[in-house]
Amino acid sequence: MAIGGTHAHAASSPQDDVFVQDEVFGKTDALFVSRKGSPQAQVLCQIEPWMELKQVDGKRVWSPTPYHPHARFTPSGTKVAFNAKSNNAGNIYLVEL
Repeated sequence: MAIGGTHAHAASSPQDDVFVQDEVFGKTDALFVSRKGSPQAQVLCQIEPWMELKQVDGKRVWSPTPYHPHARFTPSGTKVAFNAKSNNAGNIYLVEL
């Protein structure tokens, strides 16, 4: 389900009927959900980027933060848990599908 971002991680529900993927889009990251049989992915939520633009030796470089989402399904497959940054702190979120 490559949506068009620059980097992604994906997971399948326990029932293998739903697929979730995080992608980096520069200043915005998002979690996408795709259901089996559907060609179109849907945005589950948008989150703060897990990559930050920093200056290193006078050069601008992208640097990872410890808050990459790596979304995973709950055992029931009805919710998705992920890590994200909010107010400069890492938090774990649970989103119902």
